[in-house]
Amino acid sequence: MERIQDFDKLKKNLEEEKRLRDKDKVYKVDVELDQIMTCFKMSFVNLCSFFLIKCFDREKFELLTLMESIFQLDGSASVSDVRKVIDLEMNPKEPDLMDKLYKGLQILNTMQVHDLDGRLIEFGA
Repeated sequence: MERIQDFDKLKKNLEEEKRLRDKDKVYKVDVELDQIMTCFKMSFVNLCSFFLIKCFDREKFELLTLMESIFQLDGSASVSDVRKVIDLEMNPKEPDLMDKLYKGLQILNTMQVHDLDGRLIEFGA
């Protein structure tokens, strides 16, 4: 009888150990995903900062303004073997910002940005 109780205790302890190990794995994966997302977010913010410094003459924008007014503009893209052209549809409700964006895109085009396949990326409006 005593051995059965010992066996039941062992079984419960093994189940608890497994539960804790699984919890540890989930925690480690969660931490790793947080680290990846933090790197992605920091890279995105750095790219936005670079864009504002180089293409918008160090103008200050909130990230929300960049997202809502610039990065969410509609547009079209055409791709060939050597070039990718991205034409943005300017928002007529924000003429001052669109003028700044147009000038910024011209500066960006002078930087000769290429995609991973070696195609030159050009922006237009």
